[in-house]
Amino acid sequence: MKHHTPLLRREKLITARPPILLESGNGILIEIFEWKSKSAKLRAHGNPRVFDLWGKMEKCGRNVSLSRINEADDIFANLRIMRL
Repeated sequence: MKHHTPLLRREKLITARPPILLESGNGILIEIFEWKSKSAKLRAHGNPRVFDLWGKMEKCGRNVSLSRINEADDIFANLRIMRL
């Protein structure tokens, strides 16, 4: 995951806002970053460098919806901040 946002930034797909990495109580990692635009988000899916990294990331885990984290229904969720 430490390569993800740097690559997206090099490809000019996300803003310079620092990313946040959180871990839920059931071990799910949540990466928060800001797309430059809806168009940038769509371009990421056609970018071969991004697609290659996403393939490597999927070998380590899978993408799930936020509803899968233990804290999804907790209005004051306590998530652990991780280092990228």
